[in-house]
Amino acid sequence: MDARSDSARSTEEKRLLVQQLLQKKREGIRFFPLSFAQQRLWFLEQLMPGQQLYNVLTGVQLKGRVDVSALERSFQTIIQRHETLRTTFTLLNDQPVQVIMPTLDFHLLQEDVSTLPAEEREQQVQQSIEREKKHVFSLDKGPLLRAVLLSLADERWLLLLNMHHIVTDGWSMGVLVQELVTCYSAFVQGVTPELPTLSAQYADFARWQRSQLQKERLEQLLAYWRKQLDGSTPLELPTTYPRPAELTYHGSTLSFTLAPALCRALETLSIQEEATLYMTLLAAFQMLLARYTGQRDIAVGTPIANRTRYELEGLIGIFINSLVIRCNLPANPSYREVLQQVKTATTEAYAHQDVPFEKLVEELQPDRTLNRSPLFQVIFTLQNAPTATVSLPGVSVTPLEIEHDITRYDLEFNLRQHGHELEGLVVYSTDLFSAAFVQQMIAHFQNILACILENPDIRLSELALLSEQERERLCKQWSAGEACELDPSFFQATFEAFAAQQPDKPALVWGEKRITYRELNERANQLAHSLMRAGIGPEVATGVCLERSPWQVIAFLAILKAGGIFVPLDPTYPRERLAFILTDAHISVLLTQEHLKAIFSLSDPVTVIALDQSHTRLEMEPRTNPLPHLSPENIAYIIYTSGSTGKPKGVMIPHRGLLNVLEAQKQIFGLSSNDRILQFSSFSFDMFIAECLMSFGCGATLHMLEAPSALLLGPTLAEMLFQQRITVAALAPSALATLPLAELPDLRVIATTGEACQATLVQQWGEKHHFYNAYGPTEGSIFVSIGQCVPGETDPLPIGRPILNVRAYLLDTYGYPVPAGVPGEICIGGPGVARGYVHRPELTAEYFIPDPFSGEPGARLYRTGDLARYRQDGTLEFLGRVDFQVKIRGFRIEPGEIETVLEQHPDIARAVVVAQEQEQGDKRLVAYIVARKECSQLDSGALRQHVQAQLPDYMVPSAFFVLDTLPLTPTGKIDRQRLPRMDKVQVQTQREYIAPGNNLELMLAHHWEEVLGVERVSIRDNFFELGGHSLLMTRLHNRLQQVLQQEIRLLDLFKYPTIQAFAQFLDSQKRQTGKALLQQSARRAEARLQAQRQRRQGREQRRATKMQ
Repeated sequence: MDARSDSARSTEEKRLLVQQLLQKKREGIRFFPLSFAQQRLWFLEQLMPGQQLYNVLTGVQLKGRVDVSALERSFQTIIQRHETLRTTFTLLNDQPVQVIMPTLDFHLLQEDVSTLPAEEREQQVQQSIEREKKHVFSLDKGPLLRAVLLSLADERWLLLLNMHHIVTDGWSMGVLVQELVTCYSAFVQGVTPELPTLSAQYADFARWQRSQLQKERLEQLLAYWRKQLDGSTPLELPTTYPRPAELTYHGSTLSFTLAPALCRALETLSIQEEATLYMTLLAAFQMLLARYTGQRDIAVGTPIANRTRYELEGLIGIFINSLVIRCNLPANPSYREVLQQVKTATTEAYAHQDVPFEKLVEELQPDRTLNRSPLFQVIFTLQNAPTATVSLPGVSVTPLEIEHDITRYDLEFNLRQHGHELEGLVVYSTDLFSAAFVQQMIAHFQNILACILENPDIRLSELALLSEQERERLCKQWSAGEACELDPSFFQATFEAFAAQQPDKPALVWGEKRITYRELNERANQLAHSLMRAGIGPEVATGVCLERSPWQVIAFLAILKAGGIFVPLDPTYPRERLAFILTDAHISVLLTQEHLKAIFSLSDPVTVIALDQSHTRLEMEPRTNPLPHLSPENIAYIIYTSGSTGKPKGVMIPHRGLLNVLEAQKQIFGLSSNDRILQFSSFSFDMFIAECLMSFGCGATLHMLEAPSALLLGPTLAEMLFQQRITVAALAPSALATLPLAELPDLRVIATTGEACQATLVQQWGEKHHFYNAYGPTEGSIFVSIGQCVPGETDPLPIGRPILNVRAYLLDTYGYPVPAGVPGEICIGGPGVARGYVHRPELTAEYFIPDPFSGEPGARLYRTGDLARYRQDGTLEFLGRVDFQVKIRGFRIEPGEIETVLEQHPDIARAVVVAQEQEQGDKRLVAYIVARKECSQLDSGALRQHVQAQLPDYMVPSAFFVLDTLPLTPTGKIDRQRLPRMDKVQVQTQREYIAPGNNLELMLAHHWEEVLGVERVSIRDNFFELGGHSLLMTRLHNRLQQVLQQEIRLLDLFKYPTIQAFAQFLDSQKRQTGKALLQQSARRAEARLQAQRQRRQGREQRRATKMQ
């Protein structure tokens, strides 16, 4: 059966059934079922009582002599004519019903502001409008319609009409206005209004809808929607602000206009493609969403009037329905391909429109959260029906635009056609988006329209989303650091210059030992000369495997002076890894210590120099500065990082990268020879090099930790910072988080690097110290961008702008710059880009790509695999690794967001969240926690509740694992590989049965089972996943209020949809209030609970018998 015949059958059924309903008498019936749309709004009212989300407020300006009495009589006549305007809602036997009152005593509210001064009058009018916006309708008492007439001046009026959405929709407002015109016109002429007889009332429609959707027809319709929406995932539209656990529904609007020439071209394209204008526009909108989200599976909502028969056209009531238009696009579709999908999806959706959206949600059971609407989060509409002109006898009528400050969705993209012009109104959630971001989306939508008109076969990747002005700003202003001519000398030459200027100044401090610039330079020179005689020079690698001591610094300087390549080898690394690096880097000389020789299997011809045994020989070497023949393109050092294949990869950094970072650090941190720099990092990490550059590049003093950094954290590190009067410290956030808050008057600069930093650290340390958040992969020569942070910043923290001469582009999957606010992969260009990976040409070609934005021959970009976005001021905001993002139950999750929330708990010092895969590919979030010292015990229930209060259910970890400390790498980062793995016993899946553990949970389980009609419920089973829906939750809510004898918010049941979570919530409420009400309720119910236990045991025994 095709869509047209299916739809025709549906509408014919409606006509016949309406006629049948007319033949049935309703005498004596007082209570009527709710339609599905009413039921959803009624539930939402119970869920969030006192909200004004569903107030439908319109206003008209009247000019002329208004007969107030006739206007009031008109409203009274319409109210008596339409039962829905005399309807209230109540519960009957745990079921919501509508109650139709025989009459309603309605009066037109009047306000006279005509005597007020103009400015005060305008303020009063705005206050009246705001008052109506905030008016709380009582569904159980009514009335659900209000009309206010304001007298502004002689023959100038403002009429405000306010109704609850449960009794009206957009079409109904048109019906009401037309009937108002008819009635008013008749009354002012002293005659009876002539209105067409209503063949049915809204309650008839509700009864018919209920009767129809309990038959075979419903299953046919649902079969389509189940297939169409199977596997659909939420739209991850990038937001300006973090998505809160609960939306406030605050909104705002932006308007725009599409020029007549553009509209005519779109109409022509629609005709050519045999599509409606709506389909043409929606296809372009789908492509916009695809570019903004990176998703190809996109579901958009669209409203329909749902009045397919004339019997329903004249009724006032909520008939409107929402359809889900889902398109699953190929990787890089053309516009025509997208349009074809939209045509198919739209046509099929209309053919199956008889399923109310509320019933669809109930049947499909999507994940329910308080921060997203189910099934779709974005609305797209086109209204092309001509707007009726309204006039009253002797009175001109002009619609009043009332600003939308409420939205029930993330984004509503509304278009209205007026002749050959399209007017757009975008309603957006101010919880999620800034006006600038939405304005940018509107501009990009218009750019896409221009692209598809020029070439309907244009592909998604080819769409020119950005204007030339935007592209200029993104690619040249925001992406590029300040251009600066670099000193043609080398870092080692800068160090030698300071050694000549200030020979007796301490260059290096290690415990009690102090080495002057003269001594450090001479010892490095002696070792350099020795290395040069051993064959070390440009492009020749020297391995350094030393324990922490001044020799590490001496060796680094000596290798650079000799012109060689510095390759650090951490003696704590596994022997296999050390052997691989030794071979892979073609190391010809190895600098080490006598007792470390044994960890190497030196089968290759490698010259080994044990520095602790070479003092006498080195003393014979010249103390003068060597003069190697070096180029800035020669490799300065190779750092080995973890590789995805299990083998480390060597990153080759040229001297030009060092020179650039040296100059940038001096400018950004304001370094001088008076600074005392902390040498904290492991020397196998490039931050060791950065610390040497900071110090010796500006004549400062480097203070070296005596023990490995992983052993000197917390109070010990704080004591060193204080005693040695450190002025500049660069630390991994994990290391900084271990520091107790202490007075460190000399500490001027704190720089975090190596991993994402949290705003809590800025709050703690940014008040008295200059706090910098630095970003840079090893392949980008230590630092790519550095941003200063101040207290009050929120996560994610900015990482500033690109440093001198560096370019940092944010690119999408097609290699095009992303707009501001949209996540993109950081791709680095400029002098800091590494040459590539040692002996890995394929990997080098994959990650080091030609730079399409540079005019320099051979310029390259490094693809970092890191995500960031531009703020509206052009600063970068780090969003994490592409490969750290996980999907749980279809939702894309950034674990760092959960970590931030956990670290806001007063008892938590540090938190890490990872996704661990369980059986059958099922993923679960696991949180690893380090408690603050003053905390004696952490309650996992309280932690779960803390997260649930700020994040949706799917972002709440399944398990919490408390550790004394988090494992750190030698560089001070969190070592995720060494986190203890949670086995399947520790991480219970939601499908496993967990019995109630106390009387409260047992009582809740009993009522869960009774309401849901299931045999048993695990305390971790989700109410909705077991088939629960809004009405069943309302029943459960009523039961629990009676049993517990206390006020419980329906919203809290929705927020905590498992027995375990809700019991913990109730328990915390009891602790907070200091009352023992729940405990008393549990004791009073003890007899009933014992009976429930016995029944449960009987059921389990019978089940066991059946299984035998």
